[in-house]
Amino acid sequence: MTDLNYTEYLQSVYPGTTWETTRLTGGVVNSTHRATRLSGSAGPASLVLKHARSYVESVGPGLHFSTQRQAVEAAILKLWDEDGPLFESRKTVAPWKTPRLLRHDSGKESVLKLSVSDQEASILLLSDLGRLVNVVEFIKTAAKDAVATADKIAKLGRDTGSIMALVHSPETVRKIQAEQPQTYEKLSVSVSKGIVWEFAVLPIKERIKSYANADKLFTATAQEYNDPEYDYRPALSIGDFHPGSILLSDPAVAVDLTPALVDWEFGRANGRGVNGDVAQFLSSMRCEILDAQDDAALHALLVLYVTSFCSAYREAARLRVRRDVRDGNLQLLRSAFSLHGREDVNLAHDVYHASARRRDMIDVGVWYLERAGDSAEHFVSDANWEEIKKEDRCLLQSLFIME
Repeated sequence: MTDLNYTEYLQSVYPGTTWETTRLTGGVVNSTHRATRLSGSAGPASLVLKHARSYVESVGPGLHFSTQRQAVEAAILKLWDEDGPLFESRKTVAPWKTPRLLRHDSGKESVLKLSVSDQEASILLLSDLGRLVNVVEFIKTAAKDAVATADKIAKLGRDTGSIMALVHSPETVRKIQAEQPQTYEKLSVSVSKGIVWEFAVLPIKERIKSYANADKLFTATAQEYNDPEYDYRPALSIGDFHPGSILLSDPAVAVDLTPALVDWEFGRANGRGVNGDVAQFLSSMRCEILDAQDDAALHALLVLYVTSFCSAYREAARLRVRRDVRDGNLQLLRSAFSLHGREDVNLAHDVYHASARRRDMIDVGVWYLERAGDSAEHFVSDANWEEIKKEDRCLLQSLFIME
């Protein structure tokens, strides 16, 4: 896809203008570009263009992924916008950003003036938040160049933890249901279930095959994803929450610790919060912490960020856990163990395959899968509960109030 295609599309949206587009790094699912207006006065001076085809961009046509994913992101961004039902609730936590939806178009590429192809496509135009880095990149820069003190990294952890607790809160779900019931229904149907199964669940079988009870662990992991035994409270979720979901201004330009939450195309109105988004995010952070064990300054800042994030989430979410198989929050904790273990294993294979700590990451992941087991009864059994008490830094438990 050439820049000329995007330029023609943008000219159809903003008549009398010319544009220059530059591809941005980090786009796995979509092709993402920054467009800068060169002439004319219509439209913003710059914007971000996300182009989706009916497959995963980084893999190609062999892996189908509906372009409806961009309709999901557009709907969620509208919920948080100034005239959306969730805007006022943003004021209850530290300031944070989301891109503003400028426009969403879908149809054949030839009709959209992207190319001569008749394949289906979708385009999101979003406000440009400037040059950004993800939260781990920011922390790495802070460890190396002292662009932020330890106190500021701790505050960033607290801020993002409380923000995510707001995103996942029952009140957030209730507001969507009450004020935009049709949007809630639309966002309650997953467009990404098959992708997650193929990329994040099915590979576990091969990746843990050398461990004892591997078949049993995989069966339990698959059931937890496809047909969970327990009903979990619904939460507005990002759906694929990792360090790249939290962006900050590039400190080479300006140090600004106001986080932006981006890339909502996997989102659900009835998704998984602490046992989905947060469990996955902490897998990424755990792997970063393990990988940084030989860098004392970076290791300390990563641990500080994570512990601050978890304590703020706990204080805001107020999820009390009783050691009782009927307790809904205990079931959430067990579910978080399952997903966290799964993602530790996947990240070790997919992202940290060259790390000297790769085996440690897989071992930790399998430990979490073993603790989660196949039921709440297993989870609270005496022997297993004693092992759970040994969790490193009580990481997932620190998201809950353990009674």
